[in-house]
Amino acid sequence: MQALEREPSEREAWVTEELADEPELLERAMRMVGHAVDEEFLETSAMALDEQLQVESMIGQTIGRIRIDGLLARGGMGEVYRGFDLLLERPVAVKLIRDQWRLSPERRKAFLAEARALSALAHRHICQVHDFFSDSDEHGSRDVLVLDLIEGQTVRQWLEQEGKPTRRRALEIALQIAEALVSAHERGIAHRDLKPDNVMLTVEGRVKVLDFGLARSVPLDDDPAGNQKGTQTAGTPGYLAPEQACGEPATTASDLWSFGCVLIELLTGKAPFDVTQPSPSLLDKARKGLVNVPRQQPRAEKALLHDLLSIEPGDRPSARELRDRLKRLIDRPRRRLRVVAFVAAVVLLAGAGLRYTTDLQAERDLAEAARAEAEELAHFMLEDLYLGLLRVGRLDLLEPVADKTVEYFVTRREGLDDRPDTGMALMRSSQVLDYQGRLGEAIATMAQAIERLRTLQRAQPDNVVIRYNVAYGLNLFSSQLAAAGRYADAEAAAREAAEIAEQLLAGYKTLADVEEEEIGRFRGLLLNAWYELGNSLTRAGQFDPAIELLDASLNQPFIESPHIPELDKLTADLHWIRCLAHLERGSGSGGIEACTPPLTIDRIAYNDDPENAFSRQNLAISLWLISRARRQAGELEAALESTDEAEQLMLALIEWDPDQPEHANSLAAIILSRARALDDAGRETERQAALAEARALTEPLIGDGDDPMVLHNHATVVAMQEGASDQARYWAGRLLDSGWNRPQFLNLCRELALDRRCGDD
Repeated sequence: MQALEREPSEREAWVTEELADEPELLERAMRMVGHAVDEEFLETSAMALDEQLQVESMIGQTIGRIRIDGLLARGGMGEVYRGFDLLLERPVAVKLIRDQWRLSPERRKAFLAEARALSALAHRHICQVHDFFSDSDEHGSRDVLVLDLIEGQTVRQWLEQEGKPTRRRALEIALQIAEALVSAHERGIAHRDLKPDNVMLTVEGRVKVLDFGLARSVPLDDDPAGNQKGTQTAGTPGYLAPEQACGEPATTASDLWSFGCVLIELLTGKAPFDVTQPSPSLLDKARKGLVNVPRQQPRAEKALLHDLLSIEPGDRPSARELRDRLKRLIDRPRRRLRVVAFVAAVVLLAGAGLRYTTDLQAERDLAEAARAEAEELAHFMLEDLYLGLLRVGRLDLLEPVADKTVEYFVTRREGLDDRPDTGMALMRSSQVLDYQGRLGEAIATMAQAIERLRTLQRAQPDNVVIRYNVAYGLNLFSSQLAAAGRYADAEAAAREAAEIAEQLLAGYKTLADVEEEEIGRFRGLLLNAWYELGNSLTRAGQFDPAIELLDASLNQPFIESPHIPELDKLTADLHWIRCLAHLERGSGSGGIEACTPPLTIDRIAYNDDPENAFSRQNLAISLWLISRARRQAGELEAALESTDEAEQLMLALIEWDPDQPEHANSLAAIILSRARALDDAGRETERQAALAEARALTEPLIGDGDDPMVLHNHATVVAMQEGASDQARYWAGRLLDSGWNRPQFLNLCRELALDRRCGDD
């Protein structure tokens, strides 16, 4: 066995030297070394039988103070048993080197390396070592490694039992593995055999990385790949990095490649290779770095996988970089709705996305067919799937299709600018991207959509549909620009949309082909433009012009009759932004008068359809506004009642859709309103508890600080908790850098002297 551990070219010389004084034994050994033995036969017959006898003989034995109770698992190094520490009276796991390896210095050295690696790593996601000692029996000395006994199942077993996990659960498991790698790598330890079989999930669902049997220390120098001299092949085919498969030393970067393979398996529920392939074939593919990144994944996940599976070790991220990217993926806005009825929509989208992707990659001679498919899909997005998924908060399902739409219509412009569906497909794609928290990309895509529509308008200036679509896109554009803090641009877009809508309404009597339904659409377009204009003015701090505009718009005769549901909703939106403008201006008791109409409309809508997510959210936000109005008017108990009702509605939304950051941020704003009312009432203990609740919501959302609303809530809660602390000043500065100028925050900023840009107290 010791001879077989050596390279084939070295075996005969080594045996000859070792047995030079025993010619009979030398002859027998040479025959064994040179004979072509069927490895599978050997492993599955004589060796398997011998190992089974060894295992059975161990059960019931006591080694040192450890009683062996049963077999847990077998690995390449040895067996792991369930044991019991008789001194400390606790269950443990016991790892013993295989009997046939006990005389091998190389194997014992590797076994000791595992013990040392584990003893150096005290981390919640790494199996901990309790003891390492040597014991003697009739066969000689035996090394014993005593470990945590982890109750649960391996990730491999879990995937086989559960199938493909949810995206969030897959990323949560991946994040815990990454945290274990950070701890190991930053202590100079590479695992070298990371795979689903070596990761346990406890009964509580926590990750424990196992089996550092191939672990080794690597130099902590300036070499990003941790390169070392020497040649070795270690690990499991299918998860080996190219450098490992080529016999080069494994490093921490090799673990990152293996992690990429594990991540594919977590995201898809399937191994990244054909499990039926023989090891030589898998090794050959590993040497060439042939791992297919799954196509049906969001762009951020695919980008991470491509980086992890870079051929060059130095191009892979570090474990710490990996951990940070996984955190951002988990925190990225996602809407997940656990409703079985929408499984059919998921399947439908997957088929459409696959067909669309295939067509986009067709050769030039298939361009016309691809364009036809693109138009068909754009229509499908606009009329059916988009509206259905929007109502229940599942636009995340359209994100891959939106990406492909943008790629197709933006990069392949020839022959597409004069097609009416081009601008509308880009417009819907922009909305999907905005919904998914990708505001910068959404704005760029919307600008492209409006450009295409204007090209059509110049060619067909009298086309009512095209003019309507331009104004519709400008309204959406205004909303996105305001969210990004570009208030002047947002105001300009909304004014242009209102001008087009007014022109359409002024000229409809001369258009014989325009029906009453179309007139309703024109009116809705105008109401939407007024809302966006009021929104941009309010966000920019121009409260009086906003209120004047909104008062005039709400006095339009057509708002009262006839009652069209869509116009009623837009009317509620106008009341809502008017209410906000009054509150931001600080209108005292006038805020209650301004905030009562949207609350009434939203409560009616919620009572009519309590299962509608948007009706529930709208009511919660209107309750939040009325609570602010009541607090400004000194009606503190009424304000607290409103926040309590708003919180219950928002908590129900979070339970229904736990992965949507917007809900958590809205709840934080509501709780902050409660904290302010408690402050006014002098209830300090309850106030502090409320602030702690709000901070627990904003802390995970803050990310890179790109969303002004999240920044506002987090900066406010930190300032209210800590006063003029360095952290409060930091977040206040970040918020002011974004152009934020809400009076409520500016007052707090001045009061605590957080930033000189807030002005003097």
